[in-house]
Amino acid sequence: MANYKDLHGFQIKHRSSDPPSPIEGEIWYNTTTKTLKVAPKLAAWASGPNINNIASQREAASPMSNANAAILAGGYGAPALPAGMTNTETWDGSSWTAAPSFGTGRRAFGSSSQTATASVAFGGNPVAIADTEEWNGSSWAEQNNLSTGRQYCAGFGSQTSAVATGGYTPSTNGGRNLVEEYDGTSWTAGGTFPASIYGAKGQGASGTAGFVIAGESNPNPAKSYDGTSWTDGAALNTVRGGMGLSGTSTDALAFGGSSPPPAQHNEVENYDGSSWTANPATLGTAISGVAGFGSSTSAIRAAGGNPSFVAATEEFSLAARTKTVDTS
Repeated sequence: MANYKDLHGFQIKHRSSDPPSPIEGEIWYNTTTKTLKVAPKLAAWASGPNINNIASQREAASPMSNANAAILAGGYGAPALPAGMTNTETWDGSSWTAAPSFGTGRRAFGSSSQTATASVAFGGNPVAIADTEEWNGSSWAEQNNLSTGRQYCAGFGSQTSAVATGGYTPSTNGGRNLVEEYDGTSWTAGGTFPASIYGAKGQGASGTAGFVIAGESNPNPAKSYDGTSWTDGAALNTVRGGMGLSGTSTDALAFGGSSPPPAQHNEVENYDGSSWTANPATLGTAISGVAGFGSSTSAIRAAGGNPSFVAATEEFSLAARTKTVDTS
């Protein structure tokens, strides 16, 4: 015998007020407002707290897929123009706090993906420097230099297992395919990148598990690294460099960036390890030279220029949000 649910379906819940944290797909009738409500999962960017040191071409390091802890450093901004800044600051999920400065001012450099208390920064502008510094949660310390100084390189990994990929050197007036690996003490040659690039971005938990999105200098597909060789993924739908990147090689979010002639972008794309798809939630500001961190569902866009420098951060979230259903 059929039961009531089979014959009539589910009943809609009646509530006197909307739940503060609805479940994705939940439907209810608000008896106070006399409206039908639903909670689809929606993506959105919201304005966040201002950074203390307004600049472009800064870099951030945070625990993998964590938007609540980061160190943000260096950059291109006053009064350090055109040289790189030494300023650094930390993020605790709600505010930015000034932190001890770099020993070497730099911008357009590479950094490891994690963590907020144990990261490494390397290379940068001006003049394609090779300097490497480690952050221990309270101060920066000089370490052994990159074998080849460069700027606009991509980085990922940890403080004891990091990778520096590509970059620009004035001596060659273009991108490089150089890869170097850091073991916490020194740099050694790694598996050569398949193309000469600069302005790329990288993410990854270690030097044997990361990926790089090639920049505007050479619009190649995302490439994953296993510590020995590079494997092709897919190319962004909108080619650009200087974008923000968060997440992992199979669940990532790319946002902002620039492309010739130049053009600033507010586009956001999701990556599942095999293809990029446009995310309808675009940045509030078209901007490049940004620092990004977090996951594909919770991310931060900090710093950048469009072309003037932007102080406000933007916070991305993918969550169930209450919507009123039009029943007219």
